[in-house]
Amino acid sequence: MVRYGIILSAMECRMMRLSARLVGAVLITMTSLMAASAFAGDRLRADGMTYANDVTIDGIKNGQLSTRIMGKDRSFDLSRVEWMELEGQPNFNKAEDNRKKDVKTAAAAYKAAINNLNDRKLRMLAELRSVEPLDQDGKYTDAVTNFLSVYSAWPADSVWKLRPTNTPAEGSTMLKDAAARIERNIPSFTAADAKKNLEFWQLDLLRKAKDPKATALAAKLGGAPADVLPTANTQTPATPKVGGTNAPEATAKETPTVVGDAAILLFNKQASEYESKGGNENMALAAATLLRIPAHYPSSSEAPVAMLRAAKLQKQLKHEDEAQRLFQAIVNDYEKTAAAREAKQYLQ
Repeated sequence: MVRYGIILSAMECRMMRLSARLVGAVLITMTSLMAASAFAGDRLRADGMTYANDVTIDGIKNGQLSTRIMGKDRSFDLSRVEWMELEGQPNFNKAEDNRKKDVKTAAAAYKAAINNLNDRKLRMLAELRSVEPLDQDGKYTDAVTNFLSVYSAWPADSVWKLRPTNTPAEGSTMLKDAAARIERNIPSFTAADAKKNLEFWQLDLLRKAKDPKATALAAKLGGAPADVLPTANTQTPATPKVGGTNAPEATAKETPTVVGDAAILLFNKQASEYESKGGNENMALAAATLLRIPAHYPSSSEAPVAMLRAAKLQKQLKHEDEAQRLFQAIVNDYEKTAAAREAKQYLQ
C-alpha cells in the first residue's frame, strides 16, 4: 500500500486499520458519556410540570425552592412541588417516592438523608419535606423540630404554611413538648410577624394541653386581663360570631372569655390592618392571616367566614386557582353555612 508516497508493509496496514477502530471506539464512548452527563442531574415536578433536563436543585432560598433549569434561575413555591429527585442522594429520593404512599418509610428515609447531606440549603430542604410525613406518622414533636429549623432560617409565609397541623389529641405529652420547643426558639426570631405566628401556635398547643400557662400567654397576645381568661378547668363556651361575611372585624366587642376567642379576634384585627394598608403584598398577608383561623380553630363558626374573606382577597389579587380552591373548600367543609351559600356563587 502506498500512502503519502511511502510504501507500507502488510503489517503496518493492519496496524492502521486497528488504530482506526480504536479511535472510533473511543469517540463513541466519549460521545455516550457526554450524552449521559447531559441528561444526568436532578428532577422535579411542580405546578403540574415535570422538569427533567439540565436541572439543578439548590435547596431552600428566601423561603422558596431554588433551582437552575436550562441555565436559568427558577424559584418554586414549596407547597406546589409534588416530588423531587436529587442526583446521588438515594435516601432523599426514596423518601420523595414514598411521601404520599408510606409516611413511615418516607420519614425514616428523610432522617437518613438529613444526616448525610452536607449542603445546608439541601439539608433544610430535606428537613422541611420531612415535616408532612412525620406529622402524618404521629411524630408531631419531631415534625415541629424540623419545621422550626427551617423557619428560623427563612421566616416566610411560604414556609409557615408548611408547618405541622396534625395536632395531637388533648392530654398528649407531645403538646407540651412541642410548645416548649417553640418557646425556646422564639427569642432567635427578629421578625415580629414570625414571632407572633409562633406565639399563637404555642398558645394553641398549651390550650389543648390544658396548661395554665395558656392564660398568661393569651392575656399577652389578646390584651385581655388574665383573670377573665380560662384556667385549665374552665369550660369553653361557644365562639362569638362575626357580623356578616363582609365585616372587616369581629363585631363581638366583649372581652374575650376563652383563649380561642382572643386569638380569633386578634387574627381578624390583624387581617383588617393589612387590608387597610392596601397593596398586593398587604392583601396577600391579610388572606394568609385569615386562613390561620380555620387552620387553628376549624370547628369555630368564624372559620368559614374567614375562609370566605381570604378567598375574596385571592380573587382580587387575580389568584383565581387559589380563590376557587378556597371557595370549594368552604362548600365542602362548611356546607350548611351562609359562607358556603355565598361561596357557591363564585364557583366556576
